[in-house]
Amino acid sequence: MKKKLLISTLSPTNYGGILSMMTSAYQISSQSYDTTIAYRTDTRLAKNRFINWLKRLFLSTYEHRVFRGMRCVGVVSGLGIHHSLSYVDTNKNWSNLLDNYESYFCVGGSAHSALPLLKNNKSYSIWIATPYLDDRIDRKGRLKGLRKIIEILFSYLAINQEKRVLRNARKILALSRYTKQKIHTYYSIPLDRIEVVPFPINIDVFRPNFAKRDNNSKRLIFTGRINDPRKNTPMLLKSFSSILKSLPNTYLTIIGELPSARIKKLASDLNITRNIEFIDRLDREELVNYYQSSHLFLLPSNQEGLCISALEALACGLPVISTKCGGPEEFVTKKNGKLVEINNDSQFAKSVIEIVSNDKLLTDMSLESRSLAEQKYSVEKISKKFLKYI
Repeated sequence: MKKKLLISTLSPTNYGGILSMMTSAYQISSQSYDTTIAYRTDTRLAKNRFINWLKRLFLSTYEHRVFRGMRCVGVVSGLGIHHSLSYVDTNKNWSNLLDNYESYFCVGGSAHSALPLLKNNKSYSIWIATPYLDDRIDRKGRLKGLRKIIEILFSYLAINQEKRVLRNARKILALSRYTKQKIHTYYSIPLDRIEVVPFPINIDVFRPNFAKRDNNSKRLIFTGRINDPRKNTPMLLKSFSSILKSLPNTYLTIIGELPSARIKKLASDLNITRNIEFIDRLDREELVNYYQSSHLFLLPSNQEGLCISALEALACGLPVISTKCGGPEEFVTKKNGKLVEINNDSQFAKSVIEIVSNDKLLTDMSLESRSLAEQKYSVEKISKKFLKYI
């Protein structure tokens, strides 16, 4: 009989990179463990929101479900003021839940999802994408009013929580060398306690199909939470405006969520809307067709722990143009793309034009992208390392 493993993480309905990480962790761990995903949840999943809000505020209970094939249990809570308080009112419920398992693991953007494991003296390892300070830096600067005051008041607590979680972890798995170095710098954690375990890509699903490319036009793609300030979508749009002046038969597909009024207005003001397609959130497997029919993946971010989407694009044979924003600096090279300075939209545009205007260069970089994905980021390459630390 398999040992029972509990993975403490965020709600799977948050989507984004954490959903991809928890799905990967669930699938890999299920080879050897009877795995359950556990997370703190609030009223967003409730059918009768008012009644459930009262229940969660005063009683706190559990929410069992299957999400995308994963067995999940939500520990419901009434406190949603700030994520540093997310587990204050539910520790008894977490304690009762944790006693049903034999092994523990945490998947997080930052490390706070491991707080229930820390508070209940469980031995755990943690797979982390980005330290709290990096995750919040752009968002914090754009908060206003009460939300900004709350962030300022609770930031110290959140930083202290993350430090305690990481220092007490059995092993820290960092999504990239960039994240590893940040953890070491922020919290003085010895480098030998941090192992780099990047996101594993299913290279049998994410694979090139160059026949889908329309060589009469050039198609660029970006996927991510486009309204998140960290993604720096305005810089991407400004760059694309410059690209169109040189290459008018170029198109940009942006996938991840529908644009905010601010993003739509900027695209309109730049007079580029006819060449842009905005597409709402898609399952990762649905992205394959879009990657395969594109020529270049664009990443304008201010900060990335790794960027799973860029790795998927790489596996589909796309060169990557990225800012020097952290994680992508590990896999974007002169052979498969270009790295440019953050917020340098003219340099970004120039790099795109240079590659898509040269068919031989584009082909060579495409082949190099696929080769790197096979060598370093396949599920087969990473799974053994991953299971070792669970």
